[in-house]
Amino acid sequence: MNRTLATRLSLPVLIVRRIVAAGLSVLAIGVGVALMLSGLLTSEAVQNPSISLDMVPAGNSYSDPGAGGNNSMTVGAIDECLATAPPGNNIQHIHSVHLIVQNVEDLVAWQARFNYIGDKMRISTWNGAPFTDTATTAQVDFLNLPIDPAFGDHRGVSPAQNIPPPAPGPQTALIGLTRFGSDDFAISPDTPYINDEPVQSYDAPNGGILATLALQVQENNAGQLMLMDLDDNNPTGIGSSVYVFTGSGTQEIMLPPSALGDGSHDEGAGSCAPGPCPPPTTPTPTTFTTTDTFTNQTGQSASDLHARYDGPIGVCLVGDPDLCPPPSINVNNNNPPGAGQFDLDWGVDCVEHGQGATLQITSEPPATRLCSEWTRFGSAIGPGVPGDAMCTATVRLAPGVADSGNAVVVAQNQGDHTDPVGVYLAFNPPGGFGTNPGGCFVSVPTGSAAENAAQVYNWTSVVLSLPSVLLDPGQKITLNGNVQFTCTNPAAVDGDNWQVLAIADVHGDDFALCDTPAEAFGGCSSAINDGDNQDANNTNLRPLPKVVSLGGATVTPTPTASPTPSPTTTPGPTQFDIISSFTLTNSTAQAASDLHLIVTTAGELVEAQVFSNAPGCAQPSISFGRSEGPDFTYAADVIWSAACVDVGESVQFGVRGSNQGFLHCSNWTIFGASIGPECTPPLCGGVPCCNGQPCPTATPASFSYPDPAAILRTVASSSVVSRATVLRPAAFVFGLS
Repeated sequence: MNRTLATRLSLPVLIVRRIVAAGLSVLAIGVGVALMLSGLLTSEAVQNPSISLDMVPAGNSYSDPGAGGNNSMTVGAIDECLATAPPGNNIQHIHSVHLIVQNVEDLVAWQARFNYIGDKMRISTWNGAPFTDTATTAQVDFLNLPIDPAFGDHRGVSPAQNIPPPAPGPQTALIGLTRFGSDDFAISPDTPYINDEPVQSYDAPNGGILATLALQVQENNAGQLMLMDLDDNNPTGIGSSVYVFTGSGTQEIMLPPSALGDGSHDEGAGSCAPGPCPPPTTPTPTTFTTTDTFTNQTGQSASDLHARYDGPIGVCLVGDPDLCPPPSINVNNNNPPGAGQFDLDWGVDCVEHGQGATLQITSEPPATRLCSEWTRFGSAIGPGVPGDAMCTATVRLAPGVADSGNAVVVAQNQGDHTDPVGVYLAFNPPGGFGTNPGGCFVSVPTGSAAENAAQVYNWTSVVLSLPSVLLDPGQKITLNGNVQFTCTNPAAVDGDNWQVLAIADVHGDDFALCDTPAEAFGGCSSAINDGDNQDANNTNLRPLPKVVSLGGATVTPTPTASPTPSPTTTPGPTQFDIISSFTLTNSTAQAASDLHLIVTTAGELVEAQVFSNAPGCAQPSISFGRSEGPDFTYAADVIWSAACVDVGESVQFGVRGSNQGFLHCSNWTIFGASIGPECTPPLCGGVPCCNGQPCPTATPASFSYPDPAAILRTVASSSVVSRATVLRPAAFVFGLS
């Protein structure tokens, strides 16, 4: 890169013959270059670059001119897998590997994105110039391999990185390298060499060595297959790429998954070759075997694969996608009885778009696939096979046997002030509640007897044990609860579907006017609308799920007496029903991927949940438990798969327990790297949590099991807007747990 570009990027100036550690994130490379290069001409060179991990770099070398060499690089066969002898090394150790570039012309900079499991194998350190030209004493890699004729030496280079500290679960890292001085064709290396120097000063006929990486295998991983995934810019936004000189400037070439060679390490396996599927232990003439290939055509990477069949199945993985770690395979032939399903979980989103998995399916009698889908950490992203029905939209029903899943509703306060909001769900069976030809009904385990009888639920109460929830202007809430679907005669409604109506009620005070199907699907809209300044979007109807009949004799239900209405009482907390919530806003200067909290209480906390996610973020993973600090102190880690919590965006986090919770502190990080003040357990003068009481600096929760009658309601006026919106009602996920 030219010196102006290096200055814009705030890259540290390096001595020509040394590489020093740089604190700058390679993120700045992607952003800075993109801003400066918009509108520039593209290169006339024929570019087909790829970057790969060579896990066994023994065949790679640099020919040192000071030792009689010719300043060339040799890249041997690229080994994507490193296997070590049984039983493997069970203590923490390092493997040194090479990062290789091929088929690129006029390279001026590069960056590489890595995804991995932090408690398996991670990037510990790396060296962007792993060789020495002893004739000039310069440190050398492929990027500065050419000799600058003006100095008779190699150019200096500058590394940048964002590598998080080790932590359990998925992590991502970014590294990159730039070169100092003005750019031209001669000083920008090619592989293979294209003879664009006045006098040839280097050669790299079959690839260039960009860097040496020290991959740290964590302890207790003997016998494990571990993945180091070279990734594109989906979903992190900044992925692996190369920058090339075009004659009038530079151009970034983003590398797709097909141009990125992952690496894997099988600790103690002896060989990287996968074993074949074993034959059935007791084959019979009626056993039916098929090979099903599932290809990810969703446009994004996937971590899980699910499929359902109309009969019991056996499953064996024949082909794993692109060196993904071995998945966990769960086969269930009892949900409902007589039907089969499998769930594959790789634990990391390593199945790139265009990749897939091949499975051997055995059944007796022959089983037919009913649905399939790819998911990303549990969220459905597309069918497992193009054209298949997705399993999230169907229920497979035998007479009288329930199929279950989760109903998810996302609602938002679109008013200009804080309001309590109640969310209700009404279920209209296939054929309609008037005739109900299939004898269909739902059951919600956490619903009341009256709600299950009426098939209309206060979903806020079902999920949070609260009649309503306080939402700030613009704030969203996601409510996720289990639903069981049953039909006594599913054959009568095969292919038909439920109608599910989601209702958002500002003030949360009209459930009594909407608690029957006739009211919910007909007469309660006026009651809902009287507290809402915009009526068009406070209800939303979804035609799902669809019934897939598995056959069988119709079940005649046993008559039951109608429930006797009980006197209405204000619900009171049980032992662990006190809910406290906190709204956390990203007030740092950059987007965040992680949120860490410490909560104090005078009792015990048993559960943590994100009540309202940041806009555009996938559902995060949550780790929650007692901290290492004083008694009655709890720590939570909320981890998103991408840095999706933008500056100024907020998350509502809640805890449930025997007493009110108090927020002691919180901090944001990006892939484990701090971007704001640290959060540490309270000291309280050495007394554990002030003898069980909240520390003086604690911030009280925004609510704790509120009494609906005590909620202050703002009187509507021309300057006050009350508005609740159902954004995504009744998104069902079935059989994925």
